[in-house]
Amino acid sequence: MIKGARHREVRILDARMGEETQLRIVMLPWLAQGHINPFINLSKALASHGDVKVWIVSTPVNISRIRSRLQKEPIHLLELPLTSVDGPPPGVECTADIKAESAHLLHRAFDQLDKPFESLLRRLSPNLLVYDIVGPWAATVASLLDIPSFAFSVYSPAAFAYFVGHCKAAESSRDVKAEDLTQPPTDYPLPIISWRLFEARLVLGNFIAFADRVWACCQQSCGIVIKSCFEEEDKYLKYLSHITGKPVISAGPLVIAGGATEDKSGNYVVEWLDKQRPSSVVFVAFGSESFLSAEQIWELAVALEDIGLPFLWSLRSSDGTSSALSLLPDGFVRGLVYGGWVPQVSIVSHPSVGSYVTHGGWSSVMEALLYSGLPLVLIPLRHDQGLNCRQIALELNAGIEVERNEEGCFSREDVCKAVLMVMGKGEKGKKIRSRVRELRGASTENVNRRIWES
Repeated sequence: MIKGARHREVRILDARMGEETQLRIVMLPWLAQGHINPFINLSKALASHGDVKVWIVSTPVNISRIRSRLQKEPIHLLELPLTSVDGPPPGVECTADIKAESAHLLHRAFDQLDKPFESLLRRLSPNLLVYDIVGPWAATVASLLDIPSFAFSVYSPAAFAYFVGHCKAAESSRDVKAEDLTQPPTDYPLPIISWRLFEARLVLGNFIAFADRVWACCQQSCGIVIKSCFEEEDKYLKYLSHITGKPVISAGPLVIAGGATEDKSGNYVVEWLDKQRPSSVVFVAFGSESFLSAEQIWELAVALEDIGLPFLWSLRSSDGTSSALSLLPDGFVRGLVYGGWVPQVSIVSHPSVGSYVTHGGWSSVMEALLYSGLPLVLIPLRHDQGLNCRQIALELNAGIEVERNEEGCFSREDVCKAVLMVMGKGEKGKKIRSRVRELRGASTENVNRRIWES
């Protein structure tokens, strides 16, 4: 992967190593599970080479969770306690543990880790830093110590390139409106991928807050590392390299099959799946940080019952509890609703599961497409998910996006129509299922070797 890549920054890195035989890499993920997991999987891939030593640096609570995800991998974990006076409550160190409107407290605390992190890098003296794209200060610290650094994006190439293209445009125009974000940036490879107006309105505040940070991360790095898998993503990686002026390295999908390190607390759901007919179950999950409103939960619940197929729904509340279960109508007879963590990789690869209703988070998408060939029913809720869903439905032809009105609302009829289409006998469903079978187990060997330079 990174060490074997042949481009100018890595040649500099090789020269810096001199006679050393071991590459020492520090990994710094953002404080979100959807970011930490790809960092873990990238660390596992790197540490599988005997001449690479990897440290993952995070806060104490996150380190304890990372430790539970590791088996015998030779990965070293280092704690960096949050020190912000005006930060989140004690013990809250991950976005999954705090409401979205308070996430800025985590960002504030994360930014204040620059001095402790500098001391840590001086002590470790690594050859390379891989840092999250929301933390430009990490690249600044590495530069002070003459340590090469790479920005790592956990988002899909299509979505990240779209975002960064708008970040570049925002440099010369600070008056960004939601309507601007619905138009693909200049020279973006596929214009049919874009935010809808209701999505752009939701994302506008975050875009204004983070556009400068993300652009700075790209500019201060030696290069950009990004998860990718499909051949169709080449054009987005080339575009990203073109607009940033940086080499872009594909790290592959970074999804670990088999579920060996999954939380097993929901294992009885797999036993329930064992009793169902092949390809008959509709699996429903929206990740750890995307949550339906009470109205959306009701519409989806009624739709799942009306569809007439068995379903498994992983339903959690924004406070991390199962309180959302109280919003469900009475009398479910066709499915199982579980209010805690479930072994998702085991579920999407289970032979009884026939489709996946998802928010379109990129890690969830790749788990479903790469290891199960599941057709997707897409209900994007936030951030990059709308862009991901356009790519899946309109470019990859691997799913159907549920219809929404101008306010972003969907009805039970919209959900029923989409699910029955991907699981039915019609031509549209057959084509989608055929396509996801083609994508299943897509080889990443060539993807991992593709590098673009400006």
